[in-house]
Amino acid sequence: MKKIFIKEKQTNIILSLGIKSPQNILDICKKTDIIYAYTLNILKDLEEEDIVYSEKSGRERYYRLTDPGKQIYQYLSEFIKNMDSLEYGEAKMSLEEKKIQEYRDKIDNLKEELKKEKLSGAHTSQKLDVLLEQLGKIEAQL
Repeated sequence: MKKIFIKEKQTNIILSLGIKSPQNILDICKKTDIIYAYTLNILKDLEEEDIVYSEKSGRERYYRLTDPGKQIYQYLSEFIKNMDSLEYGEAKMSLEEKKIQEYRDKIDNLKEELKKEKLSGAHTSQKLDVLLEQLGKIEAQL
């Protein structure tokens, strides 16, 4: 079993080759924003690990993912997708929590208004009915 530790630049190259293959080194450099010499070193390392392979066509050398490289691409893509959804889930949760707190504040305010109406001895049942109706709507949204 091979032990592979994939760094950010390696990941970017694998993802780039997974999206579009084959690519020459200049295409990879442009898509990943990695300098030529460093890209070349990474590609050599990835070739030694049997993650990518290259073919020469004329004066150009084109790189593709091997079968194990394609599996790594799939794992990386899934991992990134899960991380994105996790971040979205956290953001969504905090928005939902804010909304719930907003509703709870509204309920508390309505309850205070109801208490004031009762304490003042006002017998305006219409006003109390309206407040109770508003309270019911808010609670239904929770």
